[in-house]
Order: sequence, then structure tokens, then C-alpha cells
Amino acid sequence: MRGMLHSYSSLECFNQCPLKFNNMYLKRTKKGSYVEGAPAFLGRRVHESMEKLYKDIRDMKKDSLEEIIGYYSDVWDNKWDDRIILPKKELTAKDYKEKGVKFITDYYNRFEPFDQDKTLGVEKRISFKLGKKKHKLVGMIDRLAIKDGYYEVHDYKTNAFMPKEEELKKNWQLALYSMGIMQMYPDVMKTKQIWHYMAFDEDVVMEKSKKELKQLEKDTVNLINKIENYKKTNNFSATPNRLCDWCGYKKTCPEYKN
Repeated sequence: MRGMLHSYSSLECFNQCPLKFNNMYLKRTKKGSYVEGAPAFLGRRVHESMEKLYKDIRDMKKDSLEEIIGYYSDVWDNKWDDRIILPKKELTAKDYKEKGVKFITDYYNRFEPFDQDKTLGVEKRISFKLGKKKHKLVGMIDRLAIKDGYYEVHDYKTNAFMPKEEELKKNWQLALYSMGIMQMYPDVMKTKQIWHYMAFDEDVVMEKSKKELKQLEKDTVNLINKIENYKKTNNFSATPNRLCDWCGYKKTCPEYKN
């Protein structure tokens, strides 16, 4: 698979289920019918609102809280589809929408006037190489900022649960992006990974050592090599997991049928 663009999403997809990876990234098979859930819809609308907030700040315009909430509400109303799944019967579409209002309000009130750091990019696409520059990876960072000599990789989470610290230490997405930032910007000496858990109005900040990032590069290259071996044998078997019910390929999956 040399020459193929990889991403955290594609590699994590392979870890989750090789057959799904084959359908999505190699065969590019069209998915079956898939309807988005309200939590995912909520997350996308909040991300769009944060993108507007920081893009405007970068352009020397600070939106008021009312303006951001108004933007969020307009986008929600324009994009809402009654086919969107409400996973909890006790919660309505309005309840989910109001959750987003609270997330944005809490974040805004905590960080206003937004002078804690300098935003370098919002929804920033990155591209970098691993393994003696044989493998190319791409990614999208919610927000890239600089503060006190650190390049900060920010990620907004609207999850209804707060992961334990040990779980976040194993999270390799933001660390992978940090590695990309260090390669793209020669002046970068230090990076931090910051998760904003908006449902709890809390942040988790971590810093990976160069040794840890080196090990991550090695592990990622090994994973890509594993994918290449799978491709040679075309042995992309299905791996049943808790996400199977939401898979767009379940109708053609032999394991799901069983």
C-alpha cells in the first residue's frame, strides 16, 4: 500500500474491523443506508460553532456569546433532518439542541476573552510522513495554537462520558497529530494535546515525550505494514465489535448475518 494516504481514521478503522477498512478505504464500496444519530449531529454542529468563533478571533473579530449561539441555532435548524435517530426515548431533538447551547455557553464564559493563546489554524489539515518517509499520513486538527513555546493540539469532545486518564494516555490521535506538527514546523520543540470535554466543562492536558512519540511512530509504521500484508493475501476478515449495529456495511457482512 505504499503511496496510499493514511489517516488516524483509516488506521483506527482497520484496528476496529479489517473488513470494514477494506470496504471503505480500498474497495471504496458504497455504504448501505445509514442515518446519523443525534449525538453525532450535535457534535458536528458544536464543532462548526467553535470553528466560527476562532476563525473570527483570528480575523480580529470577537463574536458575542449571543452571536455564536445564534449561529449554532441557525445551522442546527437548517441541517436537522427528522430521520436523525434519537437514541434515548426520553430525550427530544430540542433536548439535544439545548445541550449544545449549554456546551458552547460554558466554554465561552470560561475562556472569554480568548487571549490565553494564539490560534494558528482552525480545522487545520496536516500532512506528514513516517517510517523513513515511506508512509504519508493526513489529518484534521480542530484547533492548533501556540502558548509559552508550546504548540497545542486542541480537540473538542461532546461525549456524554468522561474517560479515565489511563484511557486518554492510550489515545494516539492527538499524539500522532503532534508528531506531524513537529515535522511540518521545524521550530516546534514542545507540543501538548488538549481535549475539551464540553459536557463536563473540563479539559485534559497531556504532553508526550520525544521517546513516546518515537515509539508511536514505530507502532504506527508496524500497523501500516500489517495492513500491507493483509492486502497481499486479501484476507480482510470481519471483527465483530460493539459498533457493528452502526456499520454501513452490515448487510453484506458474513459475521453480522451470523
